Amino acid sequence: MAIRLRDALVMLFFLGVSMFVFSFAGANDTMTVETDVYKFPEIVSIEVPDYFYFGNVTIGFATNPTSSDKIYINNTGTFNVSINVELVNSSDTVYSNLLFSKRLSGTGLNWTGINEFNYNLPWSGQLGKATSDYFYMKLDLTSMSNIPSDMIGHQGQIRFIAAKQ
Repeated sequence: MAIRLRDALVMLFFLGVSMFVFSFAGANDTMTVETDVYKFPEIVSIEVPDYFYFGNVTIGFATNPTSSDKIYINNTGTFNVSINVELVNSSDTVYSNLLFSKRLSGTGLNWTGINEFNYNLPWSGQLGKATSDYFYMKLDLTSMSNIPSDMIGHQGQIRFIAAKQ
């Protein structure tokens, strides 16, 4: 059986088109990818307010914190942290009477002395995002002896020490 010229040309045409399509569909190509890979940042960092005003307190009395007296603390690092609190001047007779509590009611209510207060604050799990929580402070001068004169504007400093858990 002889193939006619017309049939041969049609077959050649389809063969040519098929080879053209398959040559593009099966063509290989490469792409270069690049990234900068950094080691995990090991950061222990917290933020607390710069200042807190207790107001007027008389010897023999204590401040009475309310829900508006929240003191916020932020974990801005990359680890869960355990926070301890201490006076910068440990001989300060006024602020050595500071008490701390995680909450004002419920299971978090537990007034603890300044050198005994410990606070755990988790990491957010995301780089650049802080975890925030709060606690309360009160100044308890009920057992403090009388002072020779008023102490107007008396200030002290508290150090918050964060350690990786």
